[in-house]
This record gives sequence, C-alpha cells and structure tokens, in this order.
Amino acid sequence: MCYDLQTSLIALIINIVTSIVLFTVASKQKANNQLKAVALFFLFTGCMQFWDAVFWTHDATTKINVYATKMAMIWNHLEPVVLALLIYIFMGKLTMPSIIVLAVYVVAIVTYSASGWSQLGGTEPSKETHGTLYWRWNYMEGKYIVYGLFVLCLLVLVQQQFTGWVRWLNIVFIMGTFLFSLYKYNLKASGRFWCYFAAFCPIFFLIGNAFLAHKKSQ
Repeated sequence: MCYDLQTSLIALIINIVTSIVLFTVASKQKANNQLKAVALFFLFTGCMQFWDAVFWTHDATTKINVYATKMAMIWNHLEPVVLALLIYIFMGKLTMPSIIVLAVYVVAIVTYSASGWSQLGGTEPSKETHGTLYWRWNYMEGKYIVYGLFVLCLLVLVQQQFTGWVRWLNIVFIMGTFLFSLYKYNLKASGRFWCYFAAFCPIFFLIGNAFLAHKKSQ
C-alpha cells in the first residue's frame, strides 16, 4: 500500500523499469506476444502510482488534485479495456466470451463513472482506508456490481486469451491480490493494493520466463 509520496514514487519507478525490461525480453524471443501484452498491461496499471503522487503533493482542495482524481478514475476503469486492446494487438482476435463480458463491463463502467462524475472531489488519506489515499470512485453507488464485473472481466480475458503458465500466474495475481486486500484492508483499500502490487508483478513473469528458458536449454 502507498502510505506516502516516497512509497508511491518507488512503486512507480519499479513498475516502469520492470515492465520495460519484461517487454524488451519478450521482444527478443520469438512468438512471445503473451508477455508483451502482460508487460504493457502492468505498466499501465502500475502507473496509477503517478496519480497517487499527484494526490500526495497537492492538497485535496486544489484544482490539480480534483482534476487528477477524475483522470485517475478514468485511468483505473480503463484497465480491463486496455488489457483487451493489448491482447488484440499482440495476440489476435478476442473470443466471444471475452467480447461479451468486456461489452457488459464497458456499459456498466461508463454508466457508473458518468453517474458519479459530479460527486468526485479531491483525493486524500482517510482513517477508513488505514492512512492510504481514499479513492472515492471506488465507493460510489453500485460499486459491488461494477467492481465485481471489473475482476470478472480481467479473469475472463486472462482465461480465454492466455495459455500455459502465463495464464495461471495472471489468475493467481488477480485473485490473490484482490482477496488478500479485501481480507486485510477491506473494499475501500483493495484497489490501491492491487495497483501497488502491479508494480512488482513483472518481476515474477521475468523469473518464470527465465526458468522456462533455462529448462529448454538443458
């Protein structure tokens, strides 16, 4: 979890470096488009820490903080859409189940975001989120349905479009991080834990890829 500016910046830097390294490694390997999509997805997700850095450095009453809050909500809600686009770019067409779940999610998230747009003020820490930044857009009316679809959409895209150890490692990360954060920090803080953990996810894919390459070379 990002309790201060320093932690957010460290997570952001780690995210950018590890994601670029993973993408570079994948680009040098033939037919490793799965890892290219994974690398850029976690780069996009981990860059939520940039918005957190803005929140830490600008008071919640400032226009910069308020505008950044609205942009961060859009950025956060685009994650499943970005994953689908990356899959399409690097791995080809989406399966019908992926398209259906993605379409339902898009309708739900657009409605949810639009209905809560005017409610959004600035972002700051709160006791409810255990000292971390309180992302208000995670706690608007309809949150359970919308974020249930958010997780479901990610899981369906991963299960339908990825294969082998890349598929299962993604599933473990998605379910593991959300379940752990729900257990430890409750729903209000689960999104921030997921985005923080995303900074380190590429490291595990690099390890998995190196292990597989080592086995093939033996």
